[in-house]
Amino acid sequence: MFVQAQTGRKNAVYLEVLGSGGWFSLNYERKIWAYKKLSLQLRGGAGTYRLKDYKGQWNPDLVLPFSAIARYGHRHQAELGLGQTLSSLPQYDAQQQAPKRSLSLSTHAMAGYRYIASSGLLLGISYTPILEFQRSIRHWLGVSIGYAF
Repeated sequence: MFVQAQTGRKNAVYLEVLGSGGWFSLNYERKIWAYKKLSLQLRGGAGTYRLKDYKGQWNPDLVLPFSAIARYGHRHQAELGLGQTLSSLPQYDAQQQAPKRSLSLSTHAMAGYRYIASSGLLLGISYTPILEFQRSIRHWLGVSIGYAF
């Protein structure tokens, strides 16, 4: 019965501090496949690095991570994932002398651990290296708290 309750949770909503979504991100995950202890999830999120632009005005960076994550386990889960992060960052446009958004893609990976309590409380920690703007690697550690349902 306990295993059935854990594998029946197909959705998760969680806040991740650091990780592939910037300083913090709000994420939604959906389980799309499961077999015994192995499962595959798709994740989408929205986060940020900075809230103000170069002028000090409210103009947040938008960081949108999308991932495919494989997990092994029920209550205690090992996870591996891979994805892309779309970033929309305000930058100074010299021609228009105003902020202009630039779009870029970064590739991210993840390896970590997730715990899901019988109440649905979700806690996780992961190593999330990011190939930032497809040029240099940034090493991140992500910490998650949320709810699985």
